[in-house]
Amino acid sequence: MATRQVEYHTVQVARESFFLDVRYTNLKPIGDGSYGFVCAADDSLTGRRVAIKKVGDTFNDLVDAKRVLREIKLLRHFIGHENIVQIYDIMTVPPNTEDFRDVYIVTNLMESDLDRIIGSNQPLSDQHFQYFLYQVLRGLKYLHSANVLHRDLKPSNLLVNANCDLTICDFGLARGVEGEYEEELTEYVVTRWYRAPELLCDSCYYGKTVDIWSLGCIFAEMLGRKPFFQGSNPLHQLETIVAKLGLPPPEQLTFVTHPAAKKAILARAEQQRPRPLLSFFPRGTNPQAVALLSRMLTFHPEHRITVEEALAHPYLHELHSQMDEPACQKAFDFEWERPLRGAGGDEGGGMRRKSVIPKPVLQRLMYAEMLFFRGLEEEEGGEEAGGEGAESLKEEEATSSHHNHSASSSSSSSLGMSESGGRGRGRSSNPVLPPPPSTAAALLACTSQRQHQQQQQEAKVQAHGQEEKTRSNEGGVTETGGAVGPEGGREGGEGMKEGSRGWASSATGAGEGKEGPIESQTGKLEHIER
Repeated sequence: MATRQVEYHTVQVARESFFLDVRYTNLKPIGDGSYGFVCAADDSLTGRRVAIKKVGDTFNDLVDAKRVLREIKLLRHFIGHENIVQIYDIMTVPPNTEDFRDVYIVTNLMESDLDRIIGSNQPLSDQHFQYFLYQVLRGLKYLHSANVLHRDLKPSNLLVNANCDLTICDFGLARGVEGEYEEELTEYVVTRWYRAPELLCDSCYYGKTVDIWSLGCIFAEMLGRKPFFQGSNPLHQLETIVAKLGLPPPEQLTFVTHPAAKKAILARAEQQRPRPLLSFFPRGTNPQAVALLSRMLTFHPEHRITVEEALAHPYLHELHSQMDEPACQKAFDFEWERPLRGAGGDEGGGMRRKSVIPKPVLQRLMYAEMLFFRGLEEEEGGEEAGGEGAESLKEEEATSSHHNHSASSSSSSSLGMSESGGRGRGRSSNPVLPPPPSTAAALLACTSQRQHQQQQQEAKVQAHGQEEKTRSNEGGVTETGGAVGPEGGREGGEGMKEGSRGWASSATGAGEGKEGPIESQTGKLEHIER
């Protein structure tokens, strides 16, 4: 494989200076993401509108650097799944050296996230709830089948675009199911309101159902339009859970060995009688939704519903019966994180200690990932970026045609960020959602038509790849609606307000691509007023 020459340019984006491949133009700030600053940009090579995250001074904190590398490796492993953020490119700066300082990660772009949608005035129907929940479960099935736990599911890590497609992002805190070496859980599992009881009780042993609990908390937040368990510290979080769900039966308390945790659970149960779970939600809430929620919010992890069981629940029958739900064919290998364990390569205190990989090793591994995504050849030992991971990617690409009837497309999203900008509520301009589909079947028909268009566009791009390279900035970019890319749809705009205008024009027939079929079934898109 021949090394190609790449030109770079410097672009000032808000307070940050971006040093990028010249293929990326028209940069607009989005805000702060996990470990870095994010902007939206046009990719003149493909015509996509993308998200670019700059992780400046990547190796100032080696624990954070390892998490960035973990996320890159995981996203490469999961390339091709429609409900997981898609990684397109990586740049290291200074370029052409393993002793680099900054990393730029390019992913697909999305307008908003579920946190902003829940906190907005946008009307949400039961069909919205079903579709959002189903897509998260579908993505989780793929993760869990690769023996990966996300461990930081929360509404802001679920990115949503204008036609209700959803992707899971932010994998820096993920770990393997069979992991034998823990990092400090109080640092590692960040968001208390979505933390499973076994983590709150400081259990060393937990599995895939920690993600199911987190998703149950998110689902309850969707139904009630506010966080369901709002504890101020871990013990108060446990008390809040027991206050709403009641005291678990004795057989569900066997894993609680922490004295303070057990005391908090029993004390709260004596003070307050639980209410029926349905009573916490607005009148008219689907009882089947609450029945599924109760299975997701089961206190003992071994009694909690699994992702496969949740997908097969009657509440999701219409989607489950018509969609494919692929499993990952190869488990993700976390072995690269353990090169120096037992050899003095750890830091931290207490029973759990943080594994620290030396800077040169992290640089070498991250540089290899860059070479893989950029299609370059390493001067020595060029297998570093390929190997088993490269084979996995080829397998995913070879089998991607079997995933065409999914409930969502991976047209746009960002690594821990959405185009509405920032984390948390209150800073978004106007994220948009379509009116609820009249039936799930109509929505599925839209999805099938949309993905047929996507396949056609991808084939066209592949056939004219060389022509696209010479077109540079003429790669399908429009001024008002974003880029008409290989996904076959307009992907955002200049920011949320301009992006909203682009989506609306597509809904009224002015644009082509995936919004067209949605419009034919549901009418014009609505603006969310805050």
